[in-house]
Amino acid sequence: MSVDAKTIRDVFETMSSVDAASTVLLFVVLLVVFVVAQGLAQAFTGWASKKLFKDNDGHKKHSTSKMQKAIAINGNIQSELVELRKETGANVAQIWLYSNGERSFSGICFNYLSVKYEAVEQGYPSFIQTSPMISTTAMHKTSKLMFTSPSEVVKIESVSEYGYPDKAIFDSMHIESAVCAAIQTKKKTVGILLVGWLYKEVENGISDAQCDAVSDARHRISGMLEALEQT
Repeated sequence: MSVDAKTIRDVFETMSSVDAASTVLLFVVLLVVFVVAQGLAQAFTGWASKKLFKDNDGHKKHSTSKMQKAIAINGNIQSELVELRKETGANVAQIWLYSNGERSFSGICFNYLSVKYEAVEQGYPSFIQTSPMISTTAMHKTSKLMFTSPSEVVKIESVSEYGYPDKAIFDSMHIESAVCAAIQTKKKTVGILLVGWLYKEVENGISDAQCDAVSDARHRISGMLEALEQT
């Protein structure tokens, strides 16, 4: 059935003035509700978009900040090793970190260790790229001292007198004399700070000053690694 202008006029003519006013009022109310709802929807969409952008931007800034902090800490650790090697007169300064073979030094159990940071005197080979993960049983004596007496500094005047199996590891790296100290984070031993003399033993033996330098450095490095764990 078609509805023309005459039909619509007849309907309004048959309606009372009250009914007509109610209809107009209802139309106005519906129009206002529609406009308000549309405005609220647009406002919510704008707010949600800004919130999402702000959250993403905040996440990116946070991630960037963490990355920059980690880079700075790693740089400080490397600088510490360079200065320690020079101060002690050693050919190499290394940080060996324990792991469980799958995680980093923050792993649950310690089955392996490997060189993670290193500063080597010019002209000597670097081991950080070629050093594999070594079972802690291959460094049994050294590891035992690191865990049972972490406050002590281990002075190895000659690896030839150190004994098997640790000697085999030192021999493979051509380390003839060394000083080792435990690195701890949250009072837990996580690695070894080692300074070594390659292809030769220390002339006149390892001095107390050299041991003190290693001990002081291991405390600073422990703090840096603990900060790195928290980034």
